[in-house]
Amino acid sequence: MFIEQLVPLGHDCSASGPSTLQYRLLPLPLGVRAHHDVARLAAFSEAGVPANRTELTVLEHDPRSPFALRQLRAGQGAVYTRRALTRAGLYRMTVRAAAPRHQSIYVLLIAVSPYPY
Repeated sequence: MFIEQLVPLGHDCSASGPSTLQYRLLPLPLGVRAHHDVARLAAFSEAGVPANRTELTVLEHDPRSPFALRQLRAGQGAVYTRRALTRAGLYRMTVRAAAPRHQSIYVLLIAVSPYPY
């Protein structure tokens, strides 16, 4: 299973906080094996140009979560399973995509379910 997420960056970030806040739902079935990429995060400008100077950072993460983020290359990362998905549940991961003059916060809600999709 592989799901690609595109992270658009496009508004100036003011000193008062992030320019955008978005929620993304990622439904997954039980049985996904450990160390498997389940989503890719890629930063693009409003014009659709890859934002290679973007840094992806996990801001909030449940330590019991079976998911983690790793950098692939500049402006790109992957959400992967740290262990096999053997229990249903809802997990939350908050990721910041920060580039010069732009910042976005993404709340990833990852739903693991025993039901087929």
